[in-house]
Amino acid sequence: MVTLSEVEPGGFFGEMSVLDGGKRSANATAISDTTLHCLARKEFDGFLLEHPQAALEVFRGIGERLRQTNLLVSQRVTRNANIVHEGSLSALDRFAIAITDKVGSISFFLIIAGWTVLWTGYNLLASEVPSLHWRAFDPFPAFVAYLLASNVIQLLLIPLIMVGQNLQGRHSETRAQFDFEVNQKA
Repeated sequence: MVTLSEVEPGGFFGEMSVLDGGKRSANATAISDTTLHCLARKEFDGFLLEHPQAALEVFRGIGERLRQTNLLVSQRVTRNANIVHEGSLSALDRFAIAITDKVGSISFFLIIAGWTVLWTGYNLLASEVPSLHWRAFDPFPAFVAYLLASNVIQLLLIPLIMVGQNLQGRHSETRAQFDFEVNQKA
């Protein structure tokens, strides 16, 4: 059960069904000694026509209840963790995610594997098969330039991967918090 509002002395309730002729949308419970006055739809219409100031007060009261209900509903609606997380990312965070998404793909693996096979294959053949007359730019068995390039790539990617893992961790925490809130509401 959700409490939509508490009516103060001199206040009113039940106006929606009187105004539009529909069914009641809520129940009312008195929490203290209360005196109520009831107006049927025809009497209520006549009262509002004779007392335009009262009609304005009814409209203001309806507007205030609508605002309260709007606030209540907006607080109870389940939020999308993905959208909230996406909105919290900085430009650098988005860049790190874009890089780690590419690095974590099979395409990146195939590029690195292809580069390794071509580099080492060419230099191995150039070093070991003199009849080809190829010049080895990174001679076998050391592959010094290859190791340097590989290590530089690794040194640059390791911090980016860690940043990506931290961002994924924050995303998981956001999702867990929203799941917790949903479970509390249920």
